[in-house]
Amino acid sequence: MLNRTIKFRFWNPPAKAFVEQYKYSGLVDELFEQDDMLIPCQCTGIKDNQEKYIYEGDIIEFERPITKEHSRKFTAIISYADAAYLVMAKTSDAAGTLSYIWLHDLSKEIYTWKVKVIGNKFENPELT
Repeated sequence: MLNRTIKFRFWNPPAKAFVEQYKYSGLVDELFEQDDMLIPCQCTGIKDNQEKYIYEGDIIEFERPITKEHSRKFTAIISYADAAYLVMAKTSDAAGTLSYIWLHDLSKEIYTWKVKVIGNKFENPELT
């Protein structure tokens, strides 16, 4: 089992900005109680191809090889469900059907998917 520091950044809706160096000393569960001032976004512990940490709510672009010569690009949002991070990607073929991929699979070297954070759902709603 991987032990890592649990990192958060918080979206502040009134300020329309992230708070990244927030010192919190309470229980983690209390972070997720409804708060109009700070919305927690947990770090996945995985970095994109530019060494930038991927957080819940981030919008990523990735390439998935289909054959040796061809690959397909996807844009997706990172979400947390059922105790795991999911990549919710709209496919271009089934008229907006959502495909779910485990974020952990994107980080495996055997898939050689190129993952890049291109924004987040708060600052870039047009990308969702």
